[in-house]
Amino acid sequence: MGCVYEQKIYYSNAIQTYASTEPFYKNEVKPFLVTLKPTLACICRCRHCFGRRKQFLPGTKVLSLDDYSRLFDDLVALGTNTICISGGEPLLYPHLVKLTSLATKKGLYVTLNTQGDLLTPNYFKALLDAGLVALNLSIDSPFPQVHNSLREQNGLFEKVVATV
Repeated sequence: MGCVYEQKIYYSNAIQTYASTEPFYKNEVKPFLVTLKPTLACICRCRHCFGRRKQFLPGTKVLSLDDYSRLFDDLVALGTNTICISGGEPLLYPHLVKLTSLATKKGLYVTLNTQGDLLTPNYFKALLDAGLVALNLSIDSPFPQVHNSLREQNGLFEKVVATV
C-alpha cells in the first residue's frame, strides 16, 4: 500500500485570509509546503506561464519582511516545513536573500523556482549562505531554439546553461 498525497491549490486574497481568525484557507488540513510569489514580475513572456497572466490586484498589500516573519511563525505552528519561492521571477524580488534567511531561521526549508537568467555565482552563493536547500531551474526543452521560443527570450537557454 503506497502513500496517498493530496495537493490543494488555493487562490485567494491571501492577506485578507491571513488576517482573518478562520483556519488557514478555511481548511483543517495542515499545509506541509507553501509556495510564495513575492513578485509576479518577469523578463520572459512565456506562453505557458500561468503566473504571467495574473497581476497583483490594485490596492493589494505587498507583504513586508515583518509580514513574512509573522506568516512564517504561523506556518511553522501549523506544521509547514517547506517554503517554495516562485513567481513571476523571484530573482527580481529585491529582498530574496533576506526572505530566504528569515524563513530558514524560522526552521523552514527553502526552495526556489527560477528561469535562471539573473542567477550569478555570487547571487547563488548568497542564497546558499542564507539557507536555500534546492534550486529548480525551468528548462522547457533540451533544444535551445524551442526553450528560447517558448520563453520569448533569445539566448536564454545558452545563458542559463553557461551559468549552471
